[in-house]
Amino acid sequence: MRRMRCLQICDMAYPFLRSYTTLVVAIVLVLRGAIVYIYVVRELVRMPYIPSTNANGNI
Repeated sequence: MRRMRCLQICDMAYPFLRSYTTLVVAIVLVLRGAIVYIYVVRELVRMPYIPSTNANGNI
């Protein structure tokens, strides 16, 4: 009876563990994407200052 219950719990936990691993991988990928995105946005924000000063003629 007790062993049967343990097997049931293991059967329930296995897909959950697999989905949890997938979730962790997804979170890591999203975080990496976010870091790259923030870096690119920062670079793009830093760059336009040069053309804007040229457009204003304040060289």
